[in-house]
Amino acid sequence: MYKYVVRFWLFSFFIIIVIIIVIIIIINIRSDRFLDVALQYVGAVPYDECVRKAVQKQRAVYEAFPRSKCALAFKAIAQKVDTWPLPANPRGHLEFFVERLVHQTSAGPVQ
Repeated sequence: MYKYVVRFWLFSFFIIIVIIIVIIIIINIRSDRFLDVALQYVGAVPYDECVRKAVQKQRAVYEAFPRSKCALAFKAIAQKVDTWPLPANPRGHLEFFVERLVHQTSAGPVQ
């Protein structure tokens, strides 16, 4: 009996992992198609009670608890993102919106 219960849980775990992988693939395909961006996994921030404490203090977790697990994870992610190359030209969508907004505000009010 115990053997069947273990097999059931292992099979269930396997199915859950497959579903998660399929969801990640679908999100990547949709983001690439509709947002013109490719998603890249850069890391995870672990659960840490320091986040709750920092929120109560109304301070950034990295500022309030710089040696906590989540602050170190945020730092690692920020360092990875900081090495990404900057785009040379706007690719469209949000960049064009911001560019038009900046040109309109610098040229004065629209009449």
